Amino acid sequence: MKNIIVICTCLAAAVLVAAEPATKAGRFASKAGRFTIEMPGEPKEQINKIDTALGPIDLHLFVFSPDPNIVYIASYADYPEDVIKKSDSEKMLNGARDGAVKNINGKLDREKKITIDKHPGRDISIVADQAMARVRMYLVDARLYQVILVSTSKESVTSKDAEKFLDSFKLADKR
Repeated sequence: MKNIIVICTCLAAAVLVAAEPATKAGRFASKAGRFTIEMPGEPKEQINKIDTALGPIDLHLFVFSPDPNIVYIASYADYPEDVIKKSDSEKMLNGARDGAVKNINGKLDREKKITIDKHPGRDISIVADQAMARVRMYLVDARLYQVILVSTSKESVTSKDAEKFLDSFKLADKR
């Protein structure tokens, strides 16, 4: 059971994820993150400073784990504007994909190019020894969004409920 927590920790850049008791499900909105998503319970916010080749970046995570076998995560991180202007979005997304796979010592099972409001993204599945992850990531200007579902059960990450969670992510106005 703790293995799913370890995998999520690696996937979400060394974040300690603890199971939260079930709470009210519904639409969650992050004003600062400028997004909304349907969560099965109230997520807990965490901010972690991540050292990257681009310098330190704050990773904002919204995590809900109804039990030790499944974790729902929405996250965002802002890259320096000057780096984004010089970078190719496909290379940035490839790097994020490769990092997610490497962080959990997994294998890329499936990948599809996607978009959100004309911004590029990826929908990937990762298989690891004791878990499976579904990740949707979007590069919106200088911000990388990730919507992550990790479970010890393949059925949990391929179910209609998983698709509903992943599909529920929406960008909010920039105000």
